[in-house]
Amino acid sequence: MYINYDLQKMAKLLQDFAVVTGLNISIRNTDFVPYDAMPRDFGPEYCAILRGMACSAKKCDACDRVLFEKCKRSGKLEIHTCHAGLVDIAVPILHHGTVIAYVSSGQIKRNPDFSSVANSLSAFPVDIEEMKRLYDLIPLYDEQRIESVANIAAILARHILLDNILTPRFDENMDKTLAFIDLHLDEELSVSLITQNTNLSKSTLYRDFHAYFGCTVNEYITKRRIERSLSLLTTTKMSIEEIARKVGFSGATQFGKLFKKEQGLTPLKYRKQML
Repeated sequence: MYINYDLQKMAKLLQDFAVVTGLNISIRNTDFVPYDAMPRDFGPEYCAILRGMACSAKKCDACDRVLFEKCKRSGKLEIHTCHAGLVDIAVPILHHGTVIAYVSSGQIKRNPDFSSVANSLSAFPVDIEEMKRLYDLIPLYDEQRIESVANIAAILARHILLDNILTPRFDENMDKTLAFIDLHLDEELSVSLITQNTNLSKSTLYRDFHAYFGCTVNEYITKRRIERSLSLLTTTKMSIEEIARKVGFSGATQFGKLFKKEQGLTPLKYRKQML
C-alpha cells in the first residue's frame, strides 16, 4: 500500500488546529515519523528545551513510541502522560479498518504541581527553577477539556481521509476487490463470491489481505461493517437491529458481540457516548 498526501491541505489543516487551540499537532506515518507540515511556532518552550537536548530528546522519542505502539495495537485513540509530566494524544487514521497514519497532539498540563516531574527532569542538564517557571506558564487542562481536545483530534483523523489529504493506493485488482466488498457489504459475502467477481485467486486474495491489512478477508469484512455502523449509530435514529442488518450482520446479537470486541463497548453505549 502506498500513501499519497496533499502537503498544502495538510499544512492548512494543522495550522488551523494550532491557531484555534494553541496546541501543537502533527500527522505521522506508520513509522511514527511526522510529515513535514507541522506548524513550527506552536508548543510550549518547556518542551522545546527538552527536545533541544540529545539526552532528553531520546527520552521524548521513547515516550512517543510507547504511545504510538499502544495506538497501533488498539486501533483507537490513546492518551498518556510523558516523562516530563505532560499529556499526549494519538489518534489512528483508519482506512478500511487499517491504520495508515496517526494524528498526534498534546503537550497538555493536567497537574499544576511541578514537583511531580522535577525528579525526572533532574536527570538532564537543565535549570530546574527555569523549567518550573516554563512549566507554570503552560495552561492547565482539566479532564473534560483534555477529552474535548482528543475528540477534536479524532474528528480531524476522519476528515483527513474524507478530504483526500491522505490517499491510500493499492494495485488495480485490489482496488476493484475493495470496491466490490464495499458495494456488497450489506449482503452475505464469502471468499468464493469475491473471487468469482474479481481477478484475484483465493491464494492471492489471502496473501494480499494479510500483506495490506494484517488480517483475513473475513476479519477485514467485519472491520468494514463495524466502521460503517459507526456513522449510522451517530447520524440516524435506526434501532440497533436495523443497523446490524443494514451493514450485513445477521442481527443485533452478532453485531453487538463483534462491535464490542472491536470497539471495547456495546453499540448502544457508543451511541450514548457520542451523542
